[in-house]
Amino acid sequence: MPLPISLPQLLSELSVTASGESLYVHKLDGDFCVVSEEDVSLLCDVDETILPPEQVAFIDGIRHILISDDWVDMPSKQALGEDAATLEAFARAKVKPPLLQQLLKLLYSSNGSQQLLDLMADESLEEPWYEYQKEAFRRAVGDRLQAHNIPFIEEAWGGDRETDPAKPTQPNRPSQTDLARRLNPGP
Repeated sequence: MPLPISLPQLLSELSVTASGESLYVHKLDGDFCVVSEEDVSLLCDVDETILPPEQVAFIDGIRHILISDDWVDMPSKQALGEDAATLEAFARAKVKPPLLQQLLKLLYSSNGSQQLLDLMADESLEEPWYEYQKEAFRRAVGDRLQAHNIPFIEEAWGGDRETDPAKPTQPNRPSQTDLARRLNPGP
């Protein structure tokens, strides 16, 4: 993807990145690449001398992404949704006392997570929480791009993934051959 990056498209890619996967953005050309925990495990667990050249190139590509300053990892939507500080900021911004104190008490209690979810459902806070998370995630991704001087266009964020044809249905994953070509362009 050429620079500047479309923030809505990047958010869409991130929204379908599964648990155990990280999306990286190339600072110079705006390309996206998803790296899974399984991909990372290949760096340690595989004897490269017995692999075909394209698989070695794929492993080298993963290694390059992980150690290069040109690739920047993006925040995880799953991690943000489980972040107590984000939920606390939501509660302080959107919830009035005494419900606020009740939510905070459950948030920081060792066994209050299900009770917290039940209370949020009972108080019809699920949709406002979803909207708050979406905006917090948009800000976190934009902040990460800015911190690494990656230009982006901040278009309106919205639409339903199932009905919005501009949003992908799965992350943009380069094939082993694509990574090999990118890292070893040849003559």
